[in-house]
Amino acid sequence: MAHPPPPSAAQTTRRRRRYGSLLTRERGASVVTQECRTPMHAAAYVGRELLCAMLHHHGGDVGALTEREWTPLHFAAWGGHTKTALMLGVLGAPLDARSQDGYSAADCARMRGFSELAATLTLHRRKAAEPTAEPASPSCAPSERADRSSSI
Repeated sequence: MAHPPPPSAAQTTRRRRRYGSLLTRERGASVVTQECRTPMHAAAYVGRELLCAMLHHHGGDVGALTEREWTPLHFAAWGGHTKTALMLGVLGAPLDARSQDGYSAADCARMRGFSELAATLTLHRRKAAEPTAEPASPSCAPSERADRSSSI
């Protein structure tokens, strides 16, 4: 599959105008609005996974909480944005975070009818909660292997 052509100069200028104010030095990627929402929350709500990655790169917090303790992952799940939710997970969003009402991001997706997204988030949350398995020890120590090979 061929990659899409790079954006034109006009498209790039429009994007800079649209998103540039989110990243100015005065405001920063972690600015909080009156509703306690960050640009990361807004990008997640509208399903802009690449903008979420860019904001994270510039210091945006993927675990930022609103006044009702919603994370950007809650917003992505509420909007049914699977790619954005997965991107936030890769960037380190807390998969087990609960809102003030006790809802996880998977619960938000389920309430809105996005059952596949809810199942995916639940699966990833369970995998993240599992303890990592320790590597299996070798059947014999290196010194024993050396003794066996010299006796042949």
